[in-house]
Amino acid sequence: MSDTGNQSPLGVNVASSLLQNQGFAINPTAAGLMGASTTNASYMPGSMVNDTCLYWLTYAINSAYKNLGVQVSNATYDNLISIGSDIIPALGNSVPPTYIIDDPSGVWKGEATSGYPIAGDVEQEQSATWLPYNTSNPNDSVTQWGYIRLLALQAWNEFNWNSATVVNAGSLVAGTTYSISFVGTTDFVALGANSSTVGVTFVANGAGSGTGTAACVASIPSYKDFTSAFLTYHNFVNYSNKIINTVANSTTFQQGTFSNQNDLITGELSGVSLSLQQFGQDLINLGKALNIAQINKFGLPSTLLQLIAQNNAQTRNLNLALLSSGLTVTDIESISNGSVTPNKDQEQQLYSAFLIIRSAALAEILFTLSCKTLGLQSLADLLNVKKLFPLSYTTLTVPSYNTTPGPTNSKTYYPLFAQGQTNPQLTAPAVAVKVSPVVPPSTPSVARPVAAPITPVTTAIASRTKVSRGGGGGLGRAFTSSTNKV
Repeated sequence: MSDTGNQSPLGVNVASSLLQNQGFAINPTAAGLMGASTTNASYMPGSMVNDTCLYWLTYAINSAYKNLGVQVSNATYDNLISIGSDIIPALGNSVPPTYIIDDPSGVWKGEATSGYPIAGDVEQEQSATWLPYNTSNPNDSVTQWGYIRLLALQAWNEFNWNSATVVNAGSLVAGTTYSISFVGTTDFVALGANSSTVGVTFVANGAGSGTGTAACVASIPSYKDFTSAFLTYHNFVNYSNKIINTVANSTTFQQGTFSNQNDLITGELSGVSLSLQQFGQDLINLGKALNIAQINKFGLPSTLLQLIAQNNAQTRNLNLALLSSGLTVTDIESISNGSVTPNKDQEQQLYSAFLIIRSAALAEILFTLSCKTLGLQSLADLLNVKKLFPLSYTTLTVPSYNTTPGPTNSKTYYPLFAQGQTNPQLTAPAVAVKVSPVVPPSTPSVARPVAAPITPVTTAIASRTKVSRGGGGGLGRAFTSSTNKV
């Protein structure tokens, strides 16, 4: 049965057996291993005894118990039932040292069969206990088949609850009221005429004072009633908890989700910039020069090259600049289509190439990108936040999320710039651990162009011209220029 209310196949079977008043059943696989036992004396061993080295030891223990006080002393018997208990109890069919009485509430004192309404401290009586596991225990008969048998006996005690029908009353006096205690599911023990020590009674009937049958006149606990009560309780708890939880959660509903009212109204856009009009105008002017989908890689030269390639703005001048910075044709193609991740040296080479794309070469790319931002002097300026957002860069912020609501609620906003420079608060240890560090911490370094003789470069471009005649855009356009023009 599941605490969540979602029933497993086992839970469905158990619940159905309860509703049909059939009670629980001992798992047949477990019974096959541990055997079956209904009293201290009765035991039908399972495969754990019959098919292992424990077979002869188990029967030796039982034989010794039957001769206890005659041919076997208590001390000898106690030694026999504790073979290997401190080393390998499983090979001695003995009680392990971990078998202890442990109930922090102090209610359970080790009673083994407290569910039976029989007074006493032996067999299956209410005060019977399995500890100590030796002959000093009045209930020492429980040890006569070894420790493994306790598993089967406990299973019987746990699941031996069902409706009982009196079949044979034995020698009773007709018309006399008896108080009874059930043993098993059908048999009972008469505790005495007119006894009131136990709440279940029956009246004997029959002629005279001979034997007769008995009819139970008191009801026995039924699983149907228990299950019905449990379902009622379960439904009441679920129904009530929904109301209670709703009321309790309403006091903190969406607490910390938004840092302030402005973020709530604008969907946190006001957390990016404190001047939405100027920020919006900068975004309009940028056109396709900024791809929000690649914002996690914003600022990398390779990301800008991929954006240019995606918008078919990769001109021949740009490709020649990339070649002159030391990148190969393969490098340029693989980086622009995103099939490889460039290393630090390649990022520097890309940045160096962007620096020399100016004037008309820059305007050609910006036109294709629909970029109307003023003040851009080189292609590298598309990596400069100040150049990208000339109207609103002073209002841009860096959010730092708080694990617990503080003075700034869910987030703390740090200005990206302070007095025209990168805000030093962003490099403070307390903030740096939450936000990505500034890379690079200052103006990016520029890779030195690779010096190469004129003739090899000319030959490479001329040979590439033949490949690109049928072609199209991209690198093909860059290499269709004549040798004289290079």
